Amino acid sequence: MNLTRVTTRDLIAKYGLDDNIVDFHGHALTFHRDYRYLNEPALDTVKRMKVEFNEEGKVIGATFEGEIAKCKKVVYDSSYLPNKVLDLSMDLSVVSAAEE
Repeated sequence: MNLTRVTTRDLIAKYGLDDNIVDFHGHALTFHRDYRYLNEPALDTVKRMKVEFNEEGKVIGATFEGEIAKCKKVVYDSSYLPNKVLDLSMDLSVVSAAEE
């Protein structure tokens, strides 16, 4: 996919992201001020998505124009950072079975 030709809207459609995720990415993670970015080439938006980690590998925020917007927690789809996610599916199924 050529990100200089594909719009951000087309890129989002490819992955089937819902409107809430689009709003979060567009404003909180990539710091767009309005929705014009959806009709512009996706490359700029992709380049803006920079998640910052501390020395221990924990997410501390997002970077934009050299500044870090720090946070205590980041909520995201685990498919974005598969090497930073602990798979709890086994533990959850055990808890679920114990509750029944």
